[in-house]
Amino acid sequence: MRRRNKSLVTKSTGLKKVTSDFDIAERIKSSVNNCPLVTKDADYSFDYRFIGRCLMSSCQYNNHETKNGCMMLDVKLPSKDLTDAEIFYYKIRKNPDFSESEKPKPRTVNLLRKKYASSIKSNIVFFYFVEYVLDNYTPEDSEFVYVRGIKLLDIVLNSFPFNQTEVPFSEWQLPFLFDDSVYKKFCSSDSNMLINSADINLNSVLGLTPVKFHKVHKVIKSLLDANEAHNIIQNFT
Repeated sequence: MRRRNKSLVTKSTGLKKVTSDFDIAERIKSSVNNCPLVTKDADYSFDYRFIGRCLMSSCQYNNHETKNGCMMLDVKLPSKDLTDAEIFYYKIRKNPDFSESEKPKPRTVNLLRKKYASSIKSNIVFFYFVEYVLDNYTPEDSEFVYVRGIKLLDIVLNSFPFNQTEVPFSEWQLPFLFDDSVYKKFCSSDSNMLINSADINLNSVLGLTPVKFHKVHKVIKSLLDANEAHNIIQNFT
């Protein structure tokens, strides 16, 4: 009787049996991908490596189409600037984050790019604007106190961009953040030199439509007036 070769394909896995730890190490090593962008040579503190498909969905070269999920590794791109057609094919066509009804058409990709770019810039401006208010005003300047309970304002404060934990936002800043005159001062300040927010409206910076911005501003002004009235009464009693 012929002895069965241990290196034959097994029925259960369809893979050859591994005969040593060295073989395992070599297989793991061969399956590791080196990110071409996040490296020590590019001034990062580490070299990013991954097995299988890259999970960094925030990277512009991450996609749902290619073998490793990385266009830098899998595709020979003519330029680092992706065209609308390339974005649709690699990042949208099979993206599970888009339902079929919500998936943009190839011709609308450019509008989507502009929308996302504007949203990102608005959030950067929001961060700098909050920092500006923090550096130039104090809680005593407004004497604004808010106790949660007003539905419209609570929804705004629990939503983006106000709910970002890394942003140094406090509720006493609200009267200044919703003040057009303060925003204009910020736009002409040194804090704005790196981002140039002059082309972005204040309501967009705060993530609100013009109508919602007006409603929330009205609520804040009413609360501010009520606080001032209370303080006046306190001073005379």
